[in-house]
Amino acid sequence: DITITSVALYQGITNLTGTYRVESTTTGNGSGTQIEAYIEGVNIYGDYGDIVGNVLTSQEEIVLKPGTEVNPSEGENSPVEYYEDDWPTAEELISFYLEEVEDEEPYDSDLLTLDSDMELGPFYRDGELEIKAGTADVTLTLNGTVYVSGDTLIGSTGQDFTLDLNDHTIFVASNSSDPQKALWIGGKCTVVGSG
Repeated sequence: DITITSVALYQGITNLTGTYRVESTTTGNGSGTQIEAYIEGVNIYGDYGDIVGNVLTSQEEIVLKPGTEVNPSEGENSPVEYYEDDWPTAEELISFYLEEVEDEEPYDSDLLTLDSDMELGPFYRDGELEIKAGTADVTLTLNGTVYVSGDTLIGSTGQDFTLDLNDHTIFVASNSSDPQKALWIGGKCTVVGSG
């Protein structure tokens, strides 16, 4: 009989952390082999749970257009401005969130119009995107990451609607030179979080 024990370190952008035991046993012709491996998962990007635990988080000032509602606006999960703790690099964020949508077909339009309550995600758009409501008082509920690789307008035009982040993220990877333009949430949208 042969026994092999191995320890490996797994690094990735997923949240595989902790130690996992993998065992394989084979027998035949009066002998057997057993392999036992221990895999330790490490999130190489660190713990950024404080960033995603709020409805909005920014290293700079958060400016909301008049009429914009954010819920909760105060207390737990409320917007955080001038966040000072560790912040991931752009490459880390892109890699992390792109993995969340890698199996999704890209949405082929630059406009998503809500005519009734809708669930969205995981969702990938390669280019600019505008989200608006064609019918008043509908809700868009996220069920996975929304990844957009261009400037994103939400609730700038159309009817009033609610965006329920539902513990998910809208990630915008824009090359816009105007930092205020990459993601714009207008007065027609009420954001409910956290996400």
